[in-house]
Amino acid sequence: MNQINHLVQADMEWDGAHRRFWMDTCAGRDQVAMTMLQSGWAAYEPPLPALVAQWCHALRPVFVDVGANTGFYSLLALAAGARHAHAFEPVAEIAAVAHSNALMSEATDRLSLYEVALGANDGEATLYFPLAHHGLVETSASLNPQFRPQHAEQRKVQVAKIEMRRRLTLIGAMLLHKGAVDGMICGT
Repeated sequence: MNQINHLVQADMEWDGAHRRFWMDTCAGRDQVAMTMLQSGWAAYEPPLPALVAQWCHALRPVFVDVGANTGFYSLLALAAGARHAHAFEPVAEIAAVAHSNALMSEATDRLSLYEVALGANDGEATLYFPLAHHGLVETSASLNPQFRPQHAEQRKVQVAKIEMRRRLTLIGAMLLHKGAVDGMICGT
């Protein structure tokens, strides 16, 4: 992404310290950033943002974000106290927005962004994109062809074996994982 449109600042207070991160609204097309702008950082997919922030503040984990999209949960985790975030986003143009958001938030030293999907095996797979008549940044693509009844696009993406999570566990004693699994958000 070459052009910065409108930036949204997320402010947090922890133990008397002020922390923040930034996101680009992508000219009003990023629904996460727009929700932050209109209602604050905790308003997108509640109560998950508040839980992630509280866990990261209390545990100071290594945060793993599967289906990172434009980087909201990774940046939130880092602002709240995660030691490092590993973000997995296979769609190049969405990963580029996440990278720009990390740059604006001065978080690139603690955020590792991988342009891969996670799956059962290393290799290549087809990513299915739903119909995009809404005009928003598309953040609900899936490796599952039955995820939506119709697809606007199919694209080959690199896949890393999900076992990578086990390798990341060795990096830190505490690991917090947020993953998007075919429309559901899960954590471990």
